[in-house]
Amino acid sequence: MNDTDSDKPGILDRARGALLGLAVGDALGSSLEFGPRVSPPLARREMTGGGPFNLPVGCWTDDTALSIGLGKSLVACRKFDPLDAAQRFLAYYREGEYSSVPGTCVDIGATTRQALERFERTGNPYSGSTDEHSSGNGSVMRLASVGIFTLDVPVEEAIRIAQAQSRLTHGSAVCLDGCSYLVQLLRLVLQGVEDPLVLALPRFEGHPDILRAKTALWGGVERRHVKPGGDCADTIHASLWSCANAPSFEHAVTLACNLGFDADTTACVAGAIAGAKFGAEAIPARWLEPLAQRHRIGTLALSLVRSSSDIYLYGA
Repeated sequence: MNDTDSDKPGILDRARGALLGLAVGDALGSSLEFGPRVSPPLARREMTGGGPFNLPVGCWTDDTALSIGLGKSLVACRKFDPLDAAQRFLAYYREGEYSSVPGTCVDIGATTRQALERFERTGNPYSGSTDEHSSGNGSVMRLASVGIFTLDVPVEEAIRIAQAQSRLTHGSAVCLDGCSYLVQLLRLVLQGVEDPLVLALPRFEGHPDILRAKTALWGGVERRHVKPGGDCADTIHASLWSCANAPSFEHAVTLACNLGFDADTTACVAGAIAGAKFGAEAIPARWLEPLAQRHRIGTLALSLVRSSSDIYLYGA
């Protein structure tokens, strides 16, 4: 890292916060996944387990598992290696590798599943559909690992890696631009930037859906207009709205969970952003203590930070 020693603890805490916050949001939201919007906005705020996958308390879904797989690939290869990352994703799908329930694939999106099956048949890791109708949130949900790993490289390199990892499963323009925007935002939050106008990246030029999504940071968006669906742009908008209207990590993730529908992914992305902002120390102990594999996740975050100053730049 380029930071001074006095700054390092802050960055380490924020990096742990991003990855642990992602997993906490996933575990909390999994019990509300596919359900209706909950009112009042902060009604459900305990980690209960259950949900459509009947998970034990503290267990999480594919959002966290694939984030871990990607993070481990980045650390092991010291760069983004598309073949290695795709093989790790496939290992989760086929064998339950990285799962909170060992040996079990706890959910996987249709677009991701189809891409991995194409990879199995063809050997081409870049098997994500480029169809605009396949613009789900499966690649933005795993970006925290990229944001941490690329802290010490030029932003252009971070964008290339973010978009390349998206192309493994989601190759549409919306998904690529969504990953480009979100990795830039995550890097800024990890670096301690909190100004919402800065985080909105006014100079960001991308797909109109992503440009609309980032307006959630400007305030004034009513809850009834937030759509927490499985679409990439909707997920970014809903997670930003949750963070923009919250004074704490707990508040942000609770707002995201109670939006319902694709609650685990909305809360996963919101948890990564809020965790990067407030740090791991701000995550409530009652959520963190039952979290599956919390020590391994925290250790992976630290490994990603340490790898960020010693990586091979991504070229192809």
